[in-house]
Amino acid sequence: NYVKPVGGQNLGITVGTSYQRSSTDFTFASARVDALDFGESASGYLNNPIPSTGNAFLSFFGRVNYNIAGKYLLQVSGRADGSSKFGVNNRFGYFPAVSAGWLVSEESFLSGVDAVSLLKLRGSFGLVGNTPDDDFIYRLNYFTIQYGNNEEGIRLSNLGNPDLKWETTQQLDLGLDFGFLDSRFTGSINYYQKNTSDLLFPVPVSQTSGFQFTLQRSEG
Repeated sequence: NYVKPVGGQNLGITVGTSYQRSSTDFTFASARVDALDFGESASGYLNNPIPSTGNAFLSFFGRVNYNIAGKYLLQVSGRADGSSKFGVNNRFGYFPAVSAGWLVSEESFLSGVDAVSLLKLRGSFGLVGNTPDDDFIYRLNYFTIQYGNNEEGIRLSNLGNPDLKWETTQQLDLGLDFGFLDSRFTGSINYYQKNTSDLLFPVPVSQTSGFQFTLQRSEG
């Protein structure tokens, strides 16, 4: 983090990185009620280990703040996020943002207007990203099934989709903040527009595949 006051101006720069990793291990067992012994010796015993799940998330980010005389405010930021929930071709997403503000009530032409204690115009535009809930669904995944008679099987756990990519939401915000009579009366007027592209959603597939749906992204 770097802050540099210069006269009536103020420059602030922030850069950073973050890394997250999570994992889950689990299994389950069951037995048919055809014997009093529910242990591993029971003929109907099933032990189904489920593959471990996990994901990693790596981010690089930066932000620049610029303030002139406490009246003109500008902020530019950006981040690059990488997630193991996507394949190598779409692993990273890039999300910039910019915002600006003008404190009109600090201007000289309003210095003699005592009724106006606050008047501020502001606006911002930026992108944010979203990932699927499940891990590694961009590829085909399998897990083994173990039966009580020591036989094993392999089962497909999902239909892969290597074209999955970051779901992106862009938002525009415009606003006006005001206060009158020494801020006895305050309020805001806001307008925003929010659009999401490459939406991740389940699409039905033929059940002859062994599945009801696969995760896909919308075009646009």
